[in-house]
Amino acid sequence: MKTTTPSGGLRIITALIDFMFYGILIFIFNLIVISIYGFEIMLMTFVAYFETDIPNNLFIDYLVLSSIINLFLGIIYYAVIPYYSKGQTIAKYLLKLTVVNVKGENPSLLKHALRSVILWNNYLTLPVLPFALWRFEVYRNLSSSFLSISAIFIAVSVIMMFNVKDPRGLHDLLLKTHVVLINPTEPKKDWLAEKDTEIV
Repeated sequence: MKTTTPSGGLRIITALIDFMFYGILIFIFNLIVISIYGFEIMLMTFVAYFETDIPNNLFIDYLVLSSIINLFLGIIYYAVIPYYSKGQTIAKYLLKLTVVNVKGENPSLLKHALRSVILWNNYLTLPVLPFALWRFEVYRNLSSSFLSISAIFIAVSVIMMFNVKDPRGLHDLLLKTHVVLINPTEPKKDWLAEKDTEIV
């Protein structure tokens, strides 16, 4: 029995569920950071920034720290967990999906990290993060540009997932990976052997 390629709709639902879990992690860890600085002073800092559009030192410190934390959590959730759980995030485990390479095997840790389209803006903005400490306006402009680039990649990938013949996103095509439905009644050894002949 052959493995099944999931529909674009199922993949999008999976991505949304994963983003929800990732968002919960971000919320918890950023809440911890805010509590360390102090809720009241951070609230005043945020209000002052949104009113004046000028960040103070505390706001910039929090921005840099939270950006690093968010990227770290993203790599853990979207790369480390799938790598050590044979291609599955929490949502993929719940919906019985997995990521494989062209040989039907679990991709490398690097490929899992690069597949994380949702993190591409973080990857791109990390090199310019020091600008936040030097010239915040430059950082903000570059960050907005990179966010737009990531949004385009995500939009293109979503559209490509609805291709009936090859429902892969742009990130899958670039990294030569596939998302497939796992057949729980079929031994994994047979499934991998079959994927060797199916995936091109």
